[in-house]
Amino acid sequence: MTEATSTLQQHLEKAYALAYKAQKLVSIDRAAYRIYKEIKEVIESLEFYLSNNYEYDAAEVGNKLRMYEKQLKTIEEKKDDLLLRSFRQMGKHPSLPQKEVESEKNDFDRFINCWLKFRRVDNIQQLEEDCQQLICKFFNAIANDDPSFTEDLEKDIQYCRKFERVIVPGVIQ
Repeated sequence: MTEATSTLQQHLEKAYALAYKAQKLVSIDRAAYRIYKEIKEVIESLEFYLSNNYEYDAAEVGNKLRMYEKQLKTIEEKKDDLLLRSFRQMGKHPSLPQKEVESEKNDFDRFINCWLKFRRVDNIQQLEEDCQQLICKFFNAIANDDPSFTEDLEKDIQYCRKFERVIVPGVIQ
């Protein structure tokens, strides 16, 4: 394998990874769909170059992939921001007892720590139980408010349904 072919293969692998990431983010932002389509075009071109041993502009492709990566990172940060804002709003929901400010801050810190751990694992079941319950509480609230927002988290949402409190009239919990 020549150096050019090796670079082409690396660009192709990165393009596939970015396409997968974009596909997961389509439900959050329409720009992710545009990026996904553009990455698919890049993949098709790279596969054509690879199969026919044609030369290509590695620098241009590398720049495009870095640009797509930055755009997807921005969309991902937007998703995280929406989730965190939703968590803050969930804590202020009128049906929940209002806590002291210090306790609310601690809950938010715990949530942030658990969220960062969740971002590093494949599914929610790999988290510690206290983090599972906290993230599940959040996911259940989001899933009830906006089911389309959690499309890429379907397995985690199903797992989290077991933590959802069922309110039965006349039963003290």
